[in-house]
This record gives sequence, C-alpha cells and structure tokens, in this order.
Amino acid sequence: MILIKDLKKIAAQLKAERSIELGDLVGAIEKSLVAAYARNYGQMEGVLSVLNAETGECRIIATKSIVDAVNDETIEISIEQVRAEGLLGAVGDTVEVDVTPESFGRVAIQAAKNVILQMINESEKAYVYDKFKEKIGQLVNGVVQRVEGMNYLVNLGDVEATLTRRDQIPGETLHSGDHVRVFLSDITLTNRGPILRISRSCPEFLIELFKLEVPEIKEKNIIEIKAIARDAGMRSKVAVYSNHQDVGAVGTCVGHMG
Repeated sequence: MILIKDLKKIAAQLKAERSIELGDLVGAIEKSLVAAYARNYGQMEGVLSVLNAETGECRIIATKSIVDAVNDETIEISIEQVRAEGLLGAVGDTVEVDVTPESFGRVAIQAAKNVILQMINESEKAYVYDKFKEKIGQLVNGVVQRVEGMNYLVNLGDVEATLTRRDQIPGETLHSGDHVRVFLSDITLTNRGPILRISRSCPEFLIELFKLEVPEIKEKNIIEIKAIARDAGMRSKVAVYSNHQDVGAVGTCVGHMG
C-alpha cells in the first residue's frame, strides 16, 4: 500500500486557490502512478491504480489471467496462487491482483508531487490566459522590468510581455522601473504559458487614450471616432463625429486649454 499524506488538505487548498476539483486531482495522480509503475516494471496494459481520496491510501491493481502454469507473471497468475490468496476464479478467468510493490512508495510519492505541481502550473497558465483574454483591446498598466537588446520586458502583474521594437513609439526611450501603459492586442496560450502581444505604436493605443481623456468618446452616443491615421511619435489624425447637436466633436476632444 502507498500512502500519500495530507491528500485531502492539499486538495482543499488547490480547490480554494486554483479551482482544481478533487476528482481531477485524484484521476491525474492515479494515471501518474500507473505510468510510474510501467517505467519501473515494464507493464501498463491491464494495470490501474486506486486512490482513496479520504485516506490517501493507494494500491496498484493488475488484471491477470488464471492459468495452470505461469509463463509470464506480469499478465498471468497460477490457480494455486489464486486459491492461496483467497481470490475467486477458475482457469481461463481473469482476476484483479494487488501488485503494489513494497519499494514503490518513494517513486509514487514523487510522481504524485509532480502531478500536483504540473496541475498548479497549468492552472496558473489558464488563470492568466482567462484574465488577460478579457482585456484584449484595452490598455493595461505595466512596469518595465528590463531592457533586452532593442526590446523591453514589461511586467503586467501576473505575466511578463515583450514590447518589441516595431510596437514601440519611435524615439521613446524607456528604463527599468518605468511605469507604462500598453495596448493589449492579442494573447496566445502555448505550452510555455500565455504570450501577450502589446503595443504603444498602434492606432488603437491612441483611441484608448482618447477614451480615457474624453468621457464623451467613451459614451459612444455622444462622440464617435470614425477613423484614425497615426505616424507613431510624429503625428496623428483623428476623425471624430458628434451625435449630439450641442456638443462639438473637435472642441471637446481638443479641450479648453487646447
């Protein structure tokens, strides 16, 4: 028998912090133990692990054919051994046998630990992806973490993103520790985690800045941005339209102080 200590406590913590269900955790650990058993003993077919979520006790079970004379003990069991162990069955039948190795405990515990860490890692990736997927098309705040060649690595809180040269404002120089706003244009979930595409040079970046500075634009029923052309760092042209006869589109966007 293998004992995974504090399984219920670990499961409760994972559910609270990562929304990982107990059943998913148990199933993943059981699969990992079968794989670990196969690596050590060269057999996976007909082998399963049974993990008691309440006690943390786990056993490796193999389905074997009952025979008169055993030629392959990994898949066969003699009728004499079946009777000696008090199992039910006759020659030609199959029977489930507890094949948990006595020396398998350390391997099993490490396999379970790896599964838990992997599930935490995958959960973290999914959490970050879901969080920032909702922010696509918006401005997000970040801090320049470091300069990498001609690129900037920007910390967005839960993830880091690369501000490439083509997405930078020409002539703008950033330094480590600078607080910056960037436009989140896309996010892709990969095996290495979420990859975010951010920009400070795209027209959408300017549109979102206008929304922050001009409340009438955010309320689309008053002023709309119809078109925008931007030469980042040099000049921009924004075509605006007012849906309200008492509100001047250009004057509102330019502001009282110009």
